[in-house]
Amino acid sequence: MNKLPELVNSYRQALHCIDNYKNNMLDLSSIEFFYPTTLAILSPFIESVKPKDLIFSNNDLLQYFNTIMNSSINISKTFVPFIKLPKISKDYDMESHKIFDAIREWSENIYEPLEFVIDELVGNIYQHANRTNAYILAQYYPMRRFVEVAIIDDGIGIPKSLRDAYNFDNLNDSELIIKAIEGYSSKKEEGRAFGLGSSLHIVVEVLNGEALISSIKGMVYLNNNNNKEMLVSDTIGYIKGTLIGIRIPVHDNINSINVPEEADKRISLNKYSVIYV
Repeated sequence: MNKLPELVNSYRQALHCIDNYKNNMLDLSSIEFFYPTTLAILSPFIESVKPKDLIFSNNDLLQYFNTIMNSSINISKTFVPFIKLPKISKDYDMESHKIFDAIREWSENIYEPLEFVIDELVGNIYQHANRTNAYILAQYYPMRRFVEVAIIDDGIGIPKSLRDAYNFDNLNDSELIIKAIEGYSSKKEEGRAFGLGSSLHIVVEVLNGEALISSIKGMVYLNNNNNKEMLVSDTIGYIKGTLIGIRIPVHDNINSINVPEEADKRISLNKYSVIYV
Protein backbone atom coordinates (compact mmCIF):
# COMPACT_ATOMS: atom_id res chain seq x y z
CA MET A 1 0.00 0.00 0.00
CA ASN A 2 1.56 3.30 -1.15
CA LYS A 3 -0.56 5.67 0.93
CA LEU A 4 -2.01 5.00 4.34
CA PRO A 5 -5.63 5.94 5.03
CA GLU A 6 -6.01 9.33 6.68
CA LEU A 7 -7.25 7.77 9.92
CA VAL A 8 -4.16 5.56 10.17
CA ASN A 9 -1.85 8.38 9.19
CA SER A 10 -3.22 10.72 11.86
CA TYR A 11 -2.66 7.97 14.41
CA ARG A 12 0.91 7.44 13.19
CA GLN A 13 1.71 11.17 13.19
CA ALA A 14 0.67 11.54 16.82
CA LEU A 15 2.81 8.60 17.90
CA HIS A 16 5.76 10.00 15.95
CA CYS A 17 5.55 13.30 17.84
CA ILE A 18 5.42 11.49 21.18
CA ASP A 19 8.37 9.28 20.23
CA ASN A 20 10.41 12.42 19.52
CA TYR A 21 9.51 14.23 22.73
CA LYS A 22 12.66 15.54 24.41
CA ASN A 23 14.01 18.42 26.46
CA ASN A 24 10.53 19.14 27.84
CA MET A 25 9.39 20.09 24.33
CA LEU A 26 6.69 18.44 22.21
CA ASP A 27 7.11 19.32 18.55
CA LEU A 28 3.75 19.08 16.74
CA SER A 29 4.84 21.07 13.70
CA SER A 30 4.73 17.98 11.47
CA ILE A 31 0.95 17.73 11.98
CA GLU A 32 -1.01 19.84 9.51
CA PHE A 33 -4.49 18.97 10.83
CA PHE A 34 -5.71 17.73 14.20
CA TYR A 35 -8.34 15.04 13.89
CA PRO A 36 -10.00 13.52 16.99
CA THR A 37 -7.83 10.41 16.69
CA THR A 38 -4.69 12.57 16.68
CA LEU A 39 -5.82 14.57 19.69
CA ALA A 40 -6.99 11.50 21.60
CA ILE A 41 -3.41 10.23 21.58
CA LEU A 42 -1.68 13.54 22.19
CA SER A 43 -3.88 15.06 24.87
CA PRO A 44 -3.45 12.41 27.62
CA PHE A 45 0.28 12.46 26.96
CA ILE A 46 0.37 16.25 27.29
CA GLU A 47 -1.70 16.09 30.47
CA SER A 48 0.65 13.48 31.90
CA VAL A 49 4.09 14.94 31.10
CA LYS A 50 3.10 18.63 30.99
CA PRO A 51 5.72 19.75 28.45
CA LYS A 52 7.05 23.25 28.86
CA ASP A 53 6.82 23.97 25.13
CA LEU A 54 4.35 22.91 22.44
CA ILE A 55 5.33 23.73 18.88
CA PHE A 56 2.60 24.07 16.23
CA SER A 57 3.00 24.56 12.49
CA ASN A 58 0.83 27.69 12.54
CA ASN A 59 -1.33 29.86 14.81
CA ASP A 60 -4.59 28.47 13.43
CA LEU A 61 -3.72 25.00 14.70
CA LEU A 62 -2.67 26.44 18.05
CA GLN A 63 -6.01 28.24 18.39
CA TYR A 64 -7.95 25.15 17.34
CA PHE A 65 -6.04 23.01 19.83
CA ASN A 66 -6.76 25.44 22.66
CA THR A 67 -10.42 25.69 21.69
CA ILE A 68 -11.12 21.99 21.52
CA MET A 69 -9.19 21.30 24.71
CA ASN A 70 -10.90 23.99 26.78
CA SER A 71 -14.48 24.29 25.50
CA SER A 72 -17.66 22.96 26.99
CA ILE A 73 -20.20 20.98 24.99
CA ASN A 74 -22.25 23.33 22.83
CA ILE A 75 -24.57 21.95 20.18
CA SER A 76 -24.11 25.05 18.01
CA LYS A 77 -20.54 23.89 17.34
CA THR A 78 -19.31 21.06 15.15
CA PHE A 79 -17.36 19.26 17.85
CA VAL A 80 -17.65 17.53 21.18
CA PRO A 81 -14.58 18.81 23.03
CA PHE A 82 -12.09 16.62 24.81
CA ILE A 83 -14.03 15.08 27.71
CA LYS A 84 -12.67 12.97 30.56
CA LEU A 85 -15.06 10.14 31.33
CA PRO A 86 -16.29 9.92 34.93
CA LYS A 87 -14.87 7.23 37.17
CA ILE A 88 -18.13 5.31 37.48
CA SER A 89 -20.59 4.44 34.75
CA LYS A 90 -23.71 5.89 36.36
CA ASP A 91 -22.08 9.34 36.29
CA TYR A 92 -21.37 8.86 32.58
CA ASP A 93 -25.01 7.94 32.02
CA MET A 94 -26.05 11.28 33.49
CA GLU A 95 -23.62 13.23 31.29
CA SER A 96 -23.84 11.28 28.03
CA HIS A 97 -27.00 13.04 26.86
CA LYS A 98 -24.92 16.19 26.31
CA ILE A 99 -22.69 14.30 23.90
CA PHE A 100 -25.61 12.76 22.05
CA ASP A 101 -27.51 16.05 21.82
CA ALA A 102 -24.52 17.50 20.00
CA ILE A 103 -24.26 14.54 17.64
CA ARG A 104 -27.99 14.68 16.89
CA GLU A 105 -27.50 18.22 15.60
CA TRP A 106 -24.99 16.98 13.03
CA SER A 107 -27.07 14.21 11.49
CA GLU A 108 -30.36 12.74 12.60
CA ASN A 109 -29.81 9.89 10.12
CA ILE A 110 -26.82 8.37 11.90
CA TYR A 111 -27.72 9.43 15.42
CA GLU A 112 -29.27 6.18 16.68
CA PRO A 113 -26.57 3.77 15.44
CA LEU A 114 -23.79 6.14 16.51
CA GLU A 115 -25.32 6.48 19.97
CA PHE A 116 -25.36 2.68 20.25
CA VAL A 117 -21.73 2.36 19.14
CA ILE A 118 -20.45 5.03 21.52
CA ASP A 119 -22.36 3.51 24.43
CA GLU A 120 -20.96 0.06 23.63
CA LEU A 121 -17.38 1.27 23.35
CA VAL A 122 -17.60 3.36 26.50
CA GLY A 123 -19.27 0.45 28.28
CA ASN A 124 -16.29 -1.75 27.37
CA ILE A 125 -14.02 0.72 29.16
CA TYR A 126 -16.05 0.53 32.36
CA GLN A 127 -16.25 -3.29 32.20
CA HIS A 128 -12.80 -4.31 31.00
CA ALA A 129 -10.16 -1.56 30.90
CA ASN A 130 -8.93 -1.34 34.52
CA ARG A 131 -8.05 2.23 33.69
CA THR A 132 -7.31 5.41 35.58
CA ASN A 133 -8.40 7.82 32.86
CA ALA A 134 -10.50 7.68 29.71
CA TYR A 135 -11.50 10.34 27.21
CA ILE A 136 -13.87 10.91 24.31
CA LEU A 137 -13.72 13.47 21.50
CA ALA A 138 -15.85 13.91 18.37
CA GLN A 139 -15.99 16.27 15.40
CA TYR A 140 -18.28 16.79 12.44
CA TYR A 141 -16.73 17.97 9.16
CA PRO A 142 -19.57 19.59 7.15
CA MET A 143 -17.53 20.17 3.97
CA ARG A 144 -16.33 16.56 3.80
CA ARG A 145 -19.52 15.12 5.30
CA PHE A 146 -18.20 12.77 7.94
CA VAL A 147 -18.12 12.41 11.71
CA GLU A 148 -15.01 11.20 13.53
CA VAL A 149 -15.15 9.92 17.10
CA ALA A 150 -12.14 8.88 19.18
CA ILE A 151 -12.23 7.10 22.54
CA ILE A 152 -9.09 6.32 24.52
CA ASP A 153 -8.24 4.85 27.93
CA ASP A 154 -5.01 4.24 29.84
CA GLY A 155 -5.90 0.75 31.07
CA ILE A 156 -4.00 -2.50 30.77
CA GLY A 157 -4.89 -2.85 27.09
CA ILE A 158 -6.56 -5.55 25.04
CA PRO A 159 -3.43 -7.72 24.54
CA LYS A 160 -2.57 -8.05 28.23
CA SER A 161 -6.21 -8.54 29.13
CA LEU A 162 -6.55 -11.50 26.75
CA ARG A 163 -3.13 -12.97 27.53
CA ASP A 164 -4.02 -13.04 31.19
CA ALA A 165 -7.38 -14.69 30.45
CA TYR A 166 -6.34 -17.22 27.78
CA ASN A 167 -2.54 -17.62 27.93
CA PHE A 168 -2.25 -16.39 24.34
CA ASP A 169 1.53 -16.00 24.66
CA ASN A 170 2.14 -17.02 21.05
CA LEU A 171 0.05 -14.17 19.58
CA ASN A 172 1.26 -10.63 18.99
CA ASP A 173 -0.70 -7.56 20.05
CA SER A 174 -2.48 -7.06 16.72
CA GLU A 175 -3.54 -10.69 16.60
CA LEU A 176 -5.01 -10.28 20.07
CA ILE A 177 -6.97 -7.22 18.96
CA ILE A 178 -8.41 -9.39 16.19
CA LYS A 179 -9.33 -12.00 18.80
CA ALA A 180 -11.19 -9.31 20.75
CA ILE A 181 -13.08 -8.29 17.62
CA GLU A 182 -13.99 -11.93 17.09
CA GLY A 183 -15.52 -12.07 20.56
CA TYR A 184 -12.81 -13.17 23.00
CA SER A 185 -13.07 -11.35 26.31
CA SER A 186 -11.23 -11.07 29.59
CA LYS A 187 -14.59 -11.94 31.15
CA LYS A 188 -15.49 -15.34 29.77
CA GLU A 189 -19.16 -15.33 30.68
CA GLU A 190 -21.42 -15.99 27.71
CA GLY A 191 -22.44 -12.83 25.93
CA ARG A 192 -19.40 -10.76 26.88
CA ALA A 193 -17.26 -8.92 24.31
CA PHE A 194 -19.89 -8.98 21.60
CA GLY A 195 -19.98 -5.17 21.78
CA LEU A 196 -16.71 -4.53 19.92
CA GLY A 197 -17.49 -6.85 17.03
CA SER A 198 -21.07 -5.62 16.68
CA SER A 199 -20.00 -1.97 16.97
CA LEU A 200 -17.48 -2.45 14.16
CA HIS A 201 -20.14 -4.22 12.10
CA ILE A 202 -22.39 -1.17 12.42
CA VAL A 203 -19.62 1.37 11.78
CA VAL A 204 -17.90 -0.38 8.88
CA GLU A 205 -20.49 -2.64 7.24
CA VAL A 206 -23.76 -0.84 7.92
CA LEU A 207 -22.67 2.81 7.87
CA ASN A 208 -19.80 2.31 5.38
CA GLY A 209 -17.34 3.93 7.72
CA GLU A 210 -13.81 3.23 8.92
CA ALA A 211 -12.45 2.04 12.25
CA LEU A 212 -9.03 1.95 13.88
CA ILE A 213 -8.36 -0.09 17.02
CA SER A 214 -4.99 0.29 18.70
CA SER A 215 -3.74 -1.18 21.95
CA ILE A 216 -0.17 -1.45 23.28
CA LYS A 217 1.87 -2.27 20.11
CA GLY A 218 -1.02 -3.53 18.01
CA MET A 219 -3.19 -1.76 15.44
CA VAL A 220 -6.05 -2.96 13.27
CA TYR A 221 -7.80 -0.73 10.73
CA LEU A 222 -10.95 -1.70 8.81
CA ASN A 223 -12.84 -0.13 5.93
CA ASN A 224 -15.70 -1.21 3.73
CA ASN A 225 -14.51 0.11 0.39
CA ASN A 226 -14.56 -2.05 -2.72
CA ASN A 227 -11.55 -4.03 -1.50
CA LYS A 228 -12.72 -4.56 2.11
CA GLU A 229 -9.28 -3.97 3.63
CA MET A 230 -7.96 -4.81 7.08
CA LEU A 231 -4.64 -3.12 7.77
CA VAL A 232 -2.59 -4.67 10.55
CA SER A 233 0.57 -3.42 12.24
CA ASP A 234 2.58 -4.39 15.28
CA THR A 235 5.41 -1.95 14.57
CA ILE A 236 3.98 1.56 14.06
CA GLY A 237 4.19 2.54 17.71
CA TYR A 238 3.08 2.02 21.29
CA ILE A 239 -0.01 3.29 23.04
CA LYS A 240 -0.86 2.77 26.68
CA GLY A 241 -4.34 1.32 27.00
CA THR A 242 -6.70 1.24 24.05
CA LEU A 243 -7.67 3.72 21.36
CA ILE A 244 -10.65 3.39 19.05
CA GLY A 245 -11.14 5.91 16.26
CA ILE A 246 -14.12 5.75 13.90
CA ARG A 247 -15.19 7.75 10.87
CA ILE A 248 -18.74 7.65 9.60
CA PRO A 249 -19.94 9.37 6.40
CA VAL A 250 -23.07 11.49 6.67
CA HIS A 251 -25.65 10.87 3.93
CA ASP A 252 -28.97 12.66 3.66
CA ASN A 253 -30.62 9.68 1.97
CA ILE A 254 -29.41 6.93 4.29
CA ASN A 255 -31.95 4.18 4.87
CA SER A 256 -33.44 3.64 8.30
CA ILE A 257 -31.25 1.26 10.35
CA ASN A 258 -32.68 -1.34 12.68
CA VAL A 259 -30.08 -0.95 15.42
CA PRO A 260 -31.20 -3.85 17.68
CA GLU A 261 -31.14 -6.20 14.69
CA GLU A 262 -27.69 -5.06 13.54
CA ALA A 263 -26.36 -5.18 17.10
CA ASP A 264 -26.90 -8.96 17.04
CA LYS A 265 -24.37 -9.29 14.22
CA ARG A 266 -20.59 -9.22 14.38
CA ILE A 267 -18.23 -7.94 11.69
CA SER A 268 -17.11 -10.74 9.36
CA LEU A 269 -13.33 -10.44 9.33
CA ASN A 270 -12.91 -13.34 6.91
CA LYS A 271 -14.33 -11.09 4.18
CA TYR A 272 -11.46 -8.61 4.50
CA SER A 273 -8.11 -8.79 2.77
CA VAL A 274 -5.29 -8.46 5.32
CA ILE A 275 -2.51 -5.98 4.57
CA TYR A 276 0.47 -5.62 6.91
CA VAL A 277 1.80 -2.08 7.20
